[in-house]
Amino acid sequence: MGRRIVTARMASQGVAVAAAPGVDGYFDRLVKYIPADVVAAYVAVQGVLPGVRAGETPAPTWLTWGLIAVFAAITAVWTYRQTRTPAARAPAATQVITATAGFLVWAFALGGEPFASLGWYGDMPYLGSIVLVVFTLAAATVVPGE
Repeated sequence: MGRRIVTARMASQGVAVAAAPGVDGYFDRLVKYIPADVVAAYVAVQGVLPGVRAGETPAPTWLTWGLIAVFAAITAVWTYRQTRTPAARAPAATQVITATAGFLVWAFALGGEPFASLGWYGDMPYLGSIVLVVFTLAAATVVPGE
């Protein structure tokens, strides 16, 4: 299964994407929109930052915001590269944007720094989980180019 979402328009134009014979349905799009590989890397980096273990001085807030920005950029570039196919003329812009937004939603749901520095975030720790569920279910309804 290739990473690029195969739409009805692509299939009608005869575009073969990484041996995907048919049009991607809801659950295929769900899997392809979530940048699990980048989220896993972000979680690993968060695990080695100071402040995760008890008694350590936390990492500076600017560093944690910077990591989110860097990983969001990595998500965009990585998704673009993984969805680039010679047969499809246009880049998978919708998929790149949705995957990048998906990473940001996952980072928000995982919480910790830098979100702990936001006063309202501590008052509503459940908000990240709600946003994650709603985004994940809604994102898969987006069909690129249609």
